Amino acid sequence: MRLAVFVAALLLCVPLSSSGQALTPQTLLERGELRARVILETEPPLLQRAPLVLAVEVATPRWFSRGTRVADFRVPGAVLRPMSNFADNQTRRIDGASWTVQRWRYRIYAQDAGPLPLPALRVFVSVNTESD
Repeated sequence: MRLAVFVAALLLCVPLSSSGQALTPQTLLERGELRARVILETEPPLLQRAPLVLAVEVATPRWFSRGTRVADFRVPGAVLRPMSNFADNQTRRIDGASWTVQRWRYRIYAQDAGPLPLPALRVFVSVNTESD
């Protein structure tokens, strides 16, 4: 039996800096200083009861001051298991610049065949910028 996976949204939350003048996630995205995406790492065909691997990836050309965190979420009709208690940390060259990347990975076990809608995911990010 085949499954379809739908990703609803990825919401980014940036805490206020100590000066109270934090940049918003939208500003960082517009400036090209923050990228976020959800990746389905499992190749088709997607089968019932076989694990799907979902990754949540956040990247910046700067560095994470407190790291990232994905808020707990549930997937109706599936069992969800984080693959680690910590994000995978990477450095990657993007457009000639060095970017810091954090990736959270999850195994999802669908219990039934059919579409598997994913909820909006909340990711907490704290990025150091030139002002803090």
